[in-house]
Amino acid sequence: MQDIWSVWELMGATNGATRGEIKKRLDALDRRGWQLELNLAIVGSDGHWPANMAFWRVADRAALTSWLDAGLADGLDETGLSWGKARLYQRASGQLNPEHKVFLAEYVVADDPRALAALGADLVLREVCAACQGLALWGAKDLRDAARNDWEGKGASGKKGVVQASGWWAVIPHERPMV
Repeated sequence: MQDIWSVWELMGATNGATRGEIKKRLDALDRRGWQLELNLAIVGSDGHWPANMAFWRVADRAALTSWLDAGLADGLDETGLSWGKARLYQRASGQLNPEHKVFLAEYVVADDPRALAALGADLVLREVCAACQGLALWGAKDLRDAARNDWEGKGASGKKGVVQASGWWAVIPHERPMV
């Protein structure tokens, strides 16, 4: 099994689970042999879009089987969540930079798996069951660095072989109460 990841998106609500609460719930989960590599708060256009992304690295087949077997009894408190989704990915290229705290996360569709792998993002994951579709993370040290990257056109749009790209900003939340 080659470098498998599971990425979760969890949407709270302004009158339900907040980004801070979702972060705490993810941090408290029984890992079942998975490593939580990133626990990001998604930043919406109005600044208050209570959603998180969790990037889990799956240690081995036994760890994957354990999580899938648990199903709805995985221990995640889903109270106040509007929706959630999870996808299995395989690393296509790159790696996370521990200095990066802000990310442009993009869903990308390419015309070939090699085009996806050649994006040049910090980390590119391709879907296990759809090798031309993936998730790219473009990192920055802080919001100023992220704004500069945005201004300079960093991202998948317009790159060779990219058919479609859509993205959003996400940050590593501070260890303080947040909405």
